[in-house]
Amino acid sequence: MPLVSIEHVSKSFGTVRAVDDVSLTIGEGEFFALLGPSGCGKTTLMRMIAGFGAPDQGRILLQGRDLAGVPPHNRPVNMMFQSYALFPHLNVFDNVAFGLREEGVAKADIFARVEEALRLVQMQGFARRKPDALSGGQKQRVALARAVVKRPKLLLLDEPLAALDRRLREETQEELKRLQQTLGIAFLVVTHDQDEAMMMADRIAVMEKGCVLQIGAPATLYEEPKSRAVAKFIGDANVFDPEIRARIDDRALVHIGVANFEVTAPPGAFALGLRPEKIRVLEQERADPDLITLDATIDHILYRGDVTDLRVITNGLPLRVSMLNATRHKALRLSRGDAIRIAFDPADVMVLSV
Repeated sequence: MPLVSIEHVSKSFGTVRAVDDVSLTIGEGEFFALLGPSGCGKTTLMRMIAGFGAPDQGRILLQGRDLAGVPPHNRPVNMMFQSYALFPHLNVFDNVAFGLREEGVAKADIFARVEEALRLVQMQGFARRKPDALSGGQKQRVALARAVVKRPKLLLLDEPLAALDRRLREETQEELKRLQQTLGIAFLVVTHDQDEAMMMADRIAVMEKGCVLQIGAPATLYEEPKSRAVAKFIGDANVFDPEIRARIDDRALVHIGVANFEVTAPPGAFALGLRPEKIRVLEQERADPDLITLDATIDHILYRGDVTDLRVITNGLPLRVSMLNATRHKALRLSRGDAIRIAFDPADVMVLSV
């Protein structure tokens, strides 16, 4: 039995359909992410799981129990808000202990559990400080300790790292994953940051306009997106509409630029996607005969240190190419307007629904 089962859940605000017939499951001890742009319905769905709203249609079950009518404080779920919502008049220890005291937990148990929670988030030396004496990253850790100290079956995190700078955010992503594995409880995180979801989550649900487009492991969503929308939201992708020259059963002969090759494709219209890093810049005239080789002109160069992003034009078709700077100064030998040869393996081309 899954820990959480969301069955055909819909929620509207006036004429706006915020969540539209969503179904998904979250397993015991799983790190699950709801990923999508602002307004896609991910936070609305999370708040319904927490009990801060009820579905108009459908059911939300936790370990098989329908949560309809169960108030937030009676659900084995805890939520860490984006703003952290720490009490400014309480020190770190009392902030973390607040929920346990409200439940009437014995004083000795409170002390032991708060100490354990602060140790898990590496804040054991800050117990007597007030929130205004903490950095943004430290406040985030205190909020996390307060959320896990009650030992919920499911921890909900709403954009938990949005207020942190880039370096601290990357460090905290690793810490969150470590903490989740240590605790063994399920985490559900809401985020618009694809890198954040890809790094932390076991599975991701990509949402758009209230609907779930695809659910899968990070590698599956990246390498095997089902639709144009998922391919463009997860990572970077060249997406184009091919000219279909012929079809035999599930095989289609497609034409792109000056190249013809076969793909496995469903009936009807479809799009093709190709990740920029799958396109190689050739340094020799001859390439592997199994690759599609094209002449191209560099239109733009964006140097990023570890990689160089190229915008190239091949027979009128614009493509993005990501070149690993494995050799020092390799990128410095390229200039806008240079004629180059690029190649890709047809097996790396993704077939996408439109």
